[in-house]
Amino acid sequence: MQINLNYLFVIMCIIMTYTFTACSQSEPDIIQEPTIYDGCCGTGPKIIQVEDLIVYIPNVITPNGDGINDVFYPISNVDTNGFTAFGNFEIYDDTGKWIFHRNGLNVETGKDYGFRGIANDKPLYPVTTRNYDYTGKFKYSFYIAFRLKDGTEQLVDVEGEACVVRCDEDAYVLKNKEGCQFSVQVTNGIYDPLLPSREENCIK
Repeated sequence: MQINLNYLFVIMCIIMTYTFTACSQSEPDIIQEPTIYDGCCGTGPKIIQVEDLIVYIPNVITPNGDGINDVFYPISNVDTNGFTAFGNFEIYDDTGKWIFHRNGLNVETGKDYGFRGIANDKPLYPVTTRNYDYTGKFKYSFYIAFRLKDGTEQLVDVEGEACVVRCDEDAYVLKNKEGCQFSVQVTNGIYDPLLPSREENCIK
């Protein structure tokens, strides 16, 4: 009696499906749910240099109160010309709504008065309006005021995008993502990608 091997294989597969998940060695695709952080870290480091002045702007903050990358602000080297300020420091949500305002920041106190991920319904009246924790991508704009070596003053407009990352279950998407720059990865205004982000307890 001649046995059709193909027919026999089909019968065996039918029997084996009751015990195994499939007769194929391929595994089902794992579908990763989208997170609020998927659009973060998409741009290269923003570094502005004019004469001796260097300004570095990170694109991720993790405002969890541990003192590491908690605040978004422009980081500058020491201004040898004696005058540097960051004016009209504005933060907008990803739809363009205005959520944070500072008339200005200076080099020495930028960390104390920068954006900590706390948004406001009406930024000009922070005492009388609702504050709330903002999460995800945001936009920023400000200008740099500085004095050139010849004594003249100049303004440079700056704008870009960054991200507020909470130390939550979705933060893992940034663990191996390229293009994330943190405030601790800078020395004298110069970004150093070899420096660690120090966020192993937050982004894991």
